[in-house]
Amino acid sequence: MEYEKDIEKIAKKISKILKDNADPYQSVEINDHEIKITSVRNYYPTDVEKN
Repeated sequence: MEYEKDIEKIAKKISKILKDNADPYQSVEINDHEIKITSVRNYYPTDVEKN
């Protein structure tokens, strides 16, 4: 169906925007029914955060 192709295009654009703007400690997953943004940051400061 035509609208499904449109939705797929929009989802790909959203996916790209989210990935381009995501915190490096976040993972972005998109499937047919949801967009999941998960923080994968641990609670210990890295060398960069200590300075």
